[in-house]
Amino acid sequence: MAVVLVALLTLMAAEKPAKAAFPGSNGKIAFAKYSGFNNIEIFTMNPGGSNQTNVTNTGEAFEHEPAWSPDGTKIAFASENSAPPTNLDIYTMAADGSDRTNITNTNLLGDDEIHPTWSPDGTKIAFLRAGDIWTMNADGSNQINNTNTPVNNGVGYEDDPDWQPVPGGATLPSGTVLINNGAAYTNSTAVTLKLSATAPAAGSGGITQMRFSNNGSTWSNWVPYATTKAWTLSSANGTKTVYAQFKDGLGNVSAVAKDTIILDTVKPKVSGVVPADEATGVSRGANVVGTFSEKMLNSTLTNKANFKLYKVTPSGLIQITTVTLTPSLDGTKDTLNPYGTSTTLLEKNTTYQAIVTSGAKDVAGNALDQSSAADGNQPKKWTFKTGTS
Repeated sequence: MAVVLVALLTLMAAEKPAKAAFPGSNGKIAFAKYSGFNNIEIFTMNPGGSNQTNVTNTGEAFEHEPAWSPDGTKIAFASENSAPPTNLDIYTMAADGSDRTNITNTNLLGDDEIHPTWSPDGTKIAFLRAGDIWTMNADGSNQINNTNTPVNNGVGYEDDPDWQPVPGGATLPSGTVLINNGAAYTNSTAVTLKLSATAPAAGSGGITQMRFSNNGSTWSNWVPYATTKAWTLSSANGTKTVYAQFKDGLGNVSAVAKDTIILDTVKPKVSGVVPADEATGVSRGANVVGTFSEKMLNSTLTNKANFKLYKVTPSGLIQITTVTLTPSLDGTKDTLNPYGTSTTLLEKNTTYQAIVTSGAKDVAGNALDQSSAADGNQPKKWTFKTGTS
């Protein structure tokens, strides 16, 4: 047992002393600790040594060389890959040990990746692999050999990468991005970004450049800073995130700013009606209800031009103008009361026609279209006939 302990401690010392790193002012300290047979774990603790917590807690693995991300939310570290052949890979995890991810995942014997160090903007990680200094995106993509030096009897072997903080130190730029001025929904991939950024570093010359991404890893080219930017979202419907970074005149790069919006290009339909289409014997005191395929914009459901009721006569349609409209709280139904608070009832044995027009829109601004096969946005129409009482 003593021999194993010495071997493990020698490995920790020979490769690189476990670094203690602070994710900002008064942050926690991360460190590696021998925790038993064939076991080195990563712990965090408060300055002063309280609240020591095993955040890897795997039981039998060598996990060491913790490095905090600049924003203090993640830890990169070297760990033994559990799948044979055993080797060391670079992992990341959340500060509490969750979301553990192998981001190099080479699984090649002797092809260890160790010594992770974050770029000051938190988007990349430098590390050592087979005697060369490599860099990669923070998710493990785009792995690049930066040195590619031939090694001859140990000559040319590189070790211990460390990323220099950019000029300005703790006074990095900061900024925000809003998609369509903070809107929750859009029905188009073409959006406008609203941007704001500051550069506090002395002599920085202010914010000079900006760049953008739809996934946080593949970025646009740097372009001159402006307060607005036309941008194109990825095409599939759903929640979209736009990432932004800002650079000052000294080359300082901000942390990643982001905003989200829901892309919805599907036009809504009326999916159900009351009374049913061509229903007969309908109560003269009945309300007329339209149910929609998705959440609708409230202001279009209270507009009487968008939900109308007509009496059908031999000479044509006569509109009932005394209606009131009441949308449901979830925006998926609209109730038309033909005579509001009046005690007036629909006429006996009379046919009525209800119409929901394309003026009704969903929360993304898509107009109702009851028949996508026909040209233009088609309204929903249905008829019903009252009874004798």
